[in-house]
Amino acid sequence: MIDILSQEEKRMLTDFFELLNINMNKKQFYSFKKYKGKDRFCTSTYCISHIYNNYLPSSRLFHNARNCYFYINEGRLTTKFKGYWKLGEAITKQIESRKAVDRIAFNAFYFDFDIKDSAGEHLPLQDLQQEKAKILQLLKNVPHTAIVESYNGFHLYLAIHPQDRHVKESMWRDIESQLLYYLFHNVSDYIDTSVKDPARILRIPSTYHKKSDSELFKVKIVDLAHKQFTIEEIQRLFTLDFSNTFIPEKKKITTNTHQLSSTSNEVIEAISNQDISFFRSYIFPTSTYKTTQDRIDYIKSFDMLYFLQVDELTQDRFSSIIREDKHPSAFIDIVKVNGKPVYLYNDLGLHNFSKDIIELVKYIANTSNKQALKFLCDIFFSNNSITHTQQKPINDFINDNINVLKMLSSKSKQLNFISKLLPTYIAICDMFKEGIESTNVPIKDYILEVGQAYISNKYNIPKSNVIQHIKLMYHLGIITKGEPLHLIQGKTPVNTCYLKDITQDKRISFIERSALNLKLHFPNVMKVTKKQLRDIELYW
Repeated sequence: MIDILSQEEKRMLTDFFELLNINMNKKQFYSFKKYKGKDRFCTSTYCISHIYNNYLPSSRLFHNARNCYFYINEGRLTTKFKGYWKLGEAITKQIESRKAVDRIAFNAFYFDFDIKDSAGEHLPLQDLQQEKAKILQLLKNVPHTAIVESYNGFHLYLAIHPQDRHVKESMWRDIESQLLYYLFHNVSDYIDTSVKDPARILRIPSTYHKKSDSELFKVKIVDLAHKQFTIEEIQRLFTLDFSNTFIPEKKKITTNTHQLSSTSNEVIEAISNQDISFFRSYIFPTSTYKTTQDRIDYIKSFDMLYFLQVDELTQDRFSSIIREDKHPSAFIDIVKVNGKPVYLYNDLGLHNFSKDIIELVKYIANTSNKQALKFLCDIFFSNNSITHTQQKPINDFINDNINVLKMLSSKSKQLNFISKLLPTYIAICDMFKEGIESTNVPIKDYILEVGQAYISNKYNIPKSNVIQHIKLMYHLGIITKGEPLHLIQGKTPVNTCYLKDITQDKRISFIERSALNLKLHFPNVMKVTKKQLRDIELYW
């Protein structure tokens, strides 16, 4: 078998690597070779272009173009002994370091969408193709540099503009984590949540994927956007928050803190002492996630290896951080809980010891679950509403929001329909105020049960209007949908919502653009269906 690349494919490959700031005539590639019955990670002495120029066109060498990988981010070159001498001199070769700490430049943020069923198994070919078609359409709607198709899914790349390639590793990890969380919730939960390592390798486009349980499949670029992104652009496009970040040096071990055990390290000491400043030296706080549940989900999905600063792994295991452990017996597992990724710390030396990050902090600090969550929120979030009081009285909050909607509805004829939503919105605000005053929960965290029949009866609004108004307010971003509450077992769960401050310029602009876009597609807005709203969300 041979594969002669077309001029168009060659041009696309050249552009792809140039966008990633990679010289494919110098960059080495990697593969896995069988050695004594096991797969062995091998570094080629050839560059990536050698695959295209020598392996693919040759039936004799074609097999070398299978399962080829490259480091996306630039690693420091190290010298490795090749295992033999010549004329009394050790023969060595230059290879790219495999350690994350040895990245000298960051070329891209990258994500792997690996399509599997609920049991973690890959799908039959026909089902796989259907799922891939759905995901590809969603990925094309996301800002990107390139989408590369692999056998079981896609790789998404956001190339970093040259001016921002030399950010600190901690900043790269923080942005990668926030983007991953965004893609998980807004594109697909097929995304591989473990792909957050700056030293990760991915398959080389126009090479071939071959595993024992699959047919030969060509990895190919299916969309190339010819776009590099600055950090500022990524922040704006994905509404991420890096405004409170700083670039510190890594913290030194101190000798005056209490040690949990003889194997206790600086991270354990910081958890025990609840030293927020220690973690702020390598974790950048964000203000993106407002509700308590969003924050819990974000914290539990954070890369625990990075949180614990574990660098050395032996077959995916490391020495326990909470006890004496001469033979590495701790590992990190990633599971999905209610469709969301959760990192778990597992210790084989302790009976049934498997804890998420909140439970682990609770255990180490010997504190309550509430205090552990508060401590972690102070680390991860720059505007922690759990520990800060409300800055705006509830009456002012509600009146200001209502005035924004009145202002928008009077702005143009296309936006007049917003005024029809006001009766239901005012009813929700009234219920919201009652709940806040009776519970003293911060505005940003209060979950309101949205009973459509209850609103209709109490505020004398036709139920059909209430249903339609709430549907439209969710779509426009006037209210934010929460997780349904299963108040009574066996009964239909109750819908919930959060009320956001919609007086900020970005929020007003979003509501206005959403409303105009909706009116453009469906002039009779008050008759739009739930399916039509879903379709326009995908289209937009």
